[in-house]
Amino acid sequence: MFPTPVAQNIMSMYLPVDPNSHHDQLIWGRTSTGIYTVKSGYYEAINLKEANIASSYGNSTKSLTEAGWKKFWALKLPAKIQWLIWRAVTNALPTLSGSNKRVMQLSAVCMRCSVGIEIVQHLFLDCIVSKRAWRYSPLGFDFDKSDGSSFAEWLNDWILTAPDLQSIQFSLFMCWGIWLARNENVWEEAVVSPVEILRRAQQYFQIFNASQHGDQRPAGLTESTELTSQVLPGVQIHVDGAFNNHEKIGAAAWECIDQYGRCLHCGSCTFLSYTPLHAEAMACLKGLQVAKELGISQCVLQSDNAAVVKLGSKSVALPYPLHMLGSDICKLRDSFALCSFMKVDRSIVENAHKLDRVSPVMNVL
Repeated sequence: MFPTPVAQNIMSMYLPVDPNSHHDQLIWGRTSTGIYTVKSGYYEAINLKEANIASSYGNSTKSLTEAGWKKFWALKLPAKIQWLIWRAVTNALPTLSGSNKRVMQLSAVCMRCSVGIEIVQHLFLDCIVSKRAWRYSPLGFDFDKSDGSSFAEWLNDWILTAPDLQSIQFSLFMCWGIWLARNENVWEEAVVSPVEILRRAQQYFQIFNASQHGDQRPAGLTESTELTSQVLPGVQIHVDGAFNNHEKIGAAAWECIDQYGRCLHCGSCTFLSYTPLHAEAMACLKGLQVAKELGISQCVLQSDNAAVVKLGSKSVALPYPLHMLGSDICKLRDSFALCSFMKVDRSIVENAHKLDRVSPVMNVL
C-alpha cells in the first residue's frame, strides 16, 4: 500500500502498549455502541443514495454563510416563510426529486415546465414559470443570465448585497408564492400563471406589512395592488367579437399584452347572442374581467369597433337593449386605477380575431 521507505518508517515507530488495552477490532461508527444494526445500516444507505442522486442532479449541499444566516434570521418574516427558506437552503424541501429518493415513487421531472428535474434550484430559479414571475416582479431578476449558482449561493449573495431589507423580504415572499403555486400544480393539477404568482406574493407582502403596523389590511388593498401597478403599467387588452346570425351564437376573444409585448393571458368563449354589437360588447366585458382577475390596475382596451370604444367616454352608453351590458362595462372600467378605450385597426387585434374564429361562428366581425 505504501512505498517501501514509508512503510519502513511506519514500522520503526515506537507505539507504547497499554497492558489494559484490548486487541484492535472493527466497530460501526453509526451507533453509540459501535455495533452494527439493520436500522442504522438502512439509514446510512439512504443517506448515501441521497448524496449520489443530489450529485447527479447537480444539487448543491452548500448553505448560507454565517453572515448570511445572521441577516436572514434578523428579518421580520412569517414563521412559515422562514421555515420554507430554511428547508430549501438545507435541501430538506420535499421536491419531486426528494420525494422520489425517499418513499414516494414519483417522476422527478418538473410538472410545471416538463423540462428540468425538480430540485430546489430548478423550482425557485430555473423553471420557466418561476423565471417569468421573477422577471415581472419589481425586483426584475433575469435568471436566464444567471451564473448557475445554487439556490443557497444565490440567496446568500442577495441577502448580503440587496439595496434594502424590504427587497429581501419581498424576494422571500416571492419564493413562498412560487412554492404554493407549485403545490397546487402537483397536488391539484392547477396551472398558476407567473402573473398570478406575482399578484399573490404582492398581496401577502402588503398584508404582512400592514399587520406589522397594527392594521388588519392595508388601506385600499384590492386584487389590484400598488406593486402590480408598478409592474404592469399600461397593459393592452385586445378584444374582438364574432356573431353567427343563423345560430344566434356570439363569440368573444381577448388577449392581454404587457409593456414588453408579452402575452399575459388570452382566451375565448361562446354565448347566446342577438346582434354583432352585443358580441363585441361581451368581448369588451370579458377582456376587462380577465384583466381584473390578473390584478392589473392600469390598462388600455383596444377594439376595432367604434361603438364599443365610445364606452371609454363617461357620457356614452350602449343603445337599448344593450344598456345594462354597457352599464356593467362602465362599472368595471371605473374600478381600475386607470382604464382607457382605443379604436385600432383590425391588424392590431389580429390575435384576438383569430381566437374568436376558433369558436363556432360563421360571420366574423
